Amino acid sequence: MFVASLAVSDFGITALPFGTPSLWLGSWPFADIACQYMGYSVLCATAASVQTLAWTAVNRFYRVVKPSKYNSVFSKRRTAKYIVSVWMLASVSSVPYFAGGDKFIFQPAKFLCFFTLKRPLPNVVSLVGAICVPGAIVCYCYSRVFIAVRKHKASITRSRTSISAEDIKITKTLVAIVCAYVCCWFPVLVIDVTDLLSGKWGKAALVYYVYGILAISSSAASPAIYAIFNPVFRRGYLRLFNGFYSSNSVLDISINRKVTTTANHA
Repeated sequence: MFVASLAVSDFGITALPFGTPSLWLGSWPFADIACQYMGYSVLCATAASVQTLAWTAVNRFYRVVKPSKYNSVFSKRRTAKYIVSVWMLASVSSVPYFAGGDKFIFQPAKFLCFFTLKRPLPNVVSLVGAICVPGAIVCYCYSRVFIAVRKHKASITRSRTSISAEDIKITKTLVAIVCAYVCCWFPVLVIDVTDLLSGKWGKAALVYYVYGILAISSSAASPAIYAIFNPVFRRGYLRLFNGFYSSNSVLDISINRKVTTTANHA
């Protein structure tokens, strides 16, 4: 359920292509409402993904470190409530910004709509808080998981029936996703914070180009990691692609038969 929520948050990054024409034109070619949508959806999706990763880390913490409490803390009903709370918080994350009378403006250097530079300190606090607090939770939970797996690996895989080798594989997959997310978004956060504090977008064009690539790459990394690290997801991908290929093959055969029949009648 958390992985599905993370996948949904990745769709928010689809607003970034709105900035692609600006690379050629040097200005925002769309209406202002599109700019507001872009700025809001990207920030909302980022907040949701970071919070989802934090909850996923807590989930793995209970599954590996405190397995006796796992079923009660992460029942389906409670997990659904956690996910709803994540999206509610993410959806209102930009409200304080709008409440101050500001709106998102197009930043040519970053080719996206972002915070204004009028009030840098509140925006910096908002960005750092939204990233660092969930990040601290992720670091704590996975460090405890790592210590538990390393120290009690034999007992976890053999004695405790509530924790399986598959659970450990899934945990490793999720740790890899977190690492990829940090590698993509930490440079983005540093660039945003330094720009807001300096009051200008003063870095080289190449820096902002890499900035955009890193932001988009975070959404592309997760499915690749699922396929590489986890055989369950890999089998799911194979079934998906095989089903798509088979359906296309049936369609091709059907079309060929119709063409052949028509030619014979002619």
